[in-house]
Amino acid sequence: MQPRAVLAPAINRQPSRARPPRPPASCAQVWDLRTNKPSAELRGHTGSVTCVGSYQWQLASGGGFNRGADNDTVLSVDSSIRLWDLRTMAPVWQKEVPPPPGGTAHPKGDPVLCLQLLHDKILTTHGGKDWTARVWQVER
Repeated sequence: MQPRAVLAPAINRQPSRARPPRPPASCAQVWDLRTNKPSAELRGHTGSVTCVGSYQWQLASGGGFNRGADNDTVLSVDSSIRLWDLRTMAPVWQKEVPPPPGGTAHPKGDPVLCLQLLHDKILTTHGGKDWTARVWQVER
């Protein structure tokens, strides 16, 4: 198998004429390190991909805020975690993250700000009005 690295794109801005258009911020790209070109796009998030983490042939991705043109207005929140198999580029698990019990999460959801994939568990941190850390058991 080819050596690969995974990158989450930045928020999609207007592309310059010198560069090809960027993929939507709601996907993560897999890059082939030999050609230095994207080889696949992992799509499924409805909001921006804010973080990625990997373990062996698995990649976890977390969703975050979709902001308006002023970059201050929150239009929506993708409060999901997705797990991908990098051998097939297929999703194998996903979780819509509920607000913390008794918490005062953002009215439109609780974005995933950071994650770490540990074998069969995903450790996440979430933003909003209450900052929380959670551990999720990956069920297959």
